[in-house]
Amino acid sequence: MNELNLDPTILKWIGQALLIILPSTLAYFLGRRKLNAESRKAEVDVMSGELDNISREMSIYKVMMSDLRNTLKKATFDYEKLEAQFIIIMQERDECLDEKCKLQEENIVFYRKIQTCEYNNCGLKQNKK
Repeated sequence: MNELNLDPTILKWIGQALLIILPSTLAYFLGRRKLNAESRKAEVDVMSGELDNISREMSIYKVMMSDLRNTLKKATFDYEKLEAQFIIIMQERDECLDEKCKLQEENIVFYRKIQTCEYNNCGLKQNKK
């Protein structure tokens, strides 16, 4: 067979190179694996923190929405109450306008009566000056 005749210094140099390269390569791959695991754990921690923040924000929004719902219910109740009061006031206003018209008509009739009759004949007394 063909034998390789290598110089012992070359073999020594190759042996030293392998002793340096193999552990470094092994450390690189193991370290890479550990780094990947740590990076995945960090991503999970970040996502977990984000989910916690979102959960807190959602609870705050739920409280805000509940407050807004209660405020809207109160505002609707107040609006309906004011609307009922407005209707009553408008009815009273209409009654006052009707009474005003009646009083104006009575005033016109009374004024005509005063203008067309004499004080003694109509039964009206003259104011003393």
